[in-house]
Amino acid sequence: MRSWLLILLLPILLAGCAGSSRIDNLAAEYYNLGNSYFNQENYSQAATYYERALKIDAELLKARFNLSLALIHLNRAAEAEILLQELLAEDPANLSVLEILAYNYHIQGKPEEAIELLENVLEKAPESVSARYNLGILLWEIDKKSEAAAAFTAILDYAPDDSGTLFNLGRLFYELNKAIEAVSYLEEYLQIEPADVSACLLLAKSYYALKRYDKALQAYDLALSFEQDLAEAWFERAQILLTEVEDPEQGLLSLSLALEAGFEDLEAITVLLDSTNLLERNRVTDLLKSKNLAPDSSGE
Repeated sequence: MRSWLLILLLPILLAGCAGSSRIDNLAAEYYNLGNSYFNQENYSQAATYYERALKIDAELLKARFNLSLALIHLNRAAEAEILLQELLAEDPANLSVLEILAYNYHIQGKPEEAIELLENVLEKAPESVSARYNLGILLWEIDKKSEAAAAFTAILDYAPDDSGTLFNLGRLFYELNKAIEAVSYLEEYLQIEPADVSACLLLAKSYYALKRYDKALQAYDLALSFEQDLAEAWFERAQILLTEVEDPEQGLLSLSLALEAGFEDLEAITVLLDSTNLLERNRVTDLLKSKNLAPDSSGE
């Protein structure tokens, strides 16, 4: 999976002081110190100062919210949940609180609760790209891939050039054995991020599934132009050339480069050797034996 939830756990900044009295000003100072430590990723100190601010001004809701963020970063999700639930009780329609609480449920391993909250967000704000993206990720995690694809596809109505969404759709449709759709989204993604090696490799696999071996080879070549030691890419390129396209010399060269790059997937090697239309079988076997990777020379 390309990425996790997109929620950025950043503090809400305080515009000015909390009030006119000295005690409110002191709460604001503690609050701003908490933000300073938060931005330095010193979440323990941030939490300390947010707590000090709240002891002075318990109604400083921004401090309570930011404290929940600091606690999440400190892996204290159960404590953060208490604060977020309190905030939600006071403002049930607060989308920021709903999304952060959904994230908190996610890291606690409660995907169903997180999904319910994100669906709540989308009822109120269907244009929320982050909520829809996060919903797609969660549905994907619980193996509801078709529903995840629908969530990601809906994002494109609001953000048609969102690269993360395009990549995820390519990956999802590949996993759903819908290679035509996978190719479409990956090609579009690579127009935006042409140097993404992982996308090139996935595009090659998708074309291979469609038996578009010429296109698959082009995609492998593109990936290898960015990283020359991609063992898997060299091997899969060799597999095409030795079993489908009938270019044995280039196939053997690719196989040799795969082995030099450290390829040792015995299951994939067995599939290659079991292919009925494998070219230059003896030379392929000798090459594998030279690396102790042929079935009869694996050390058994």
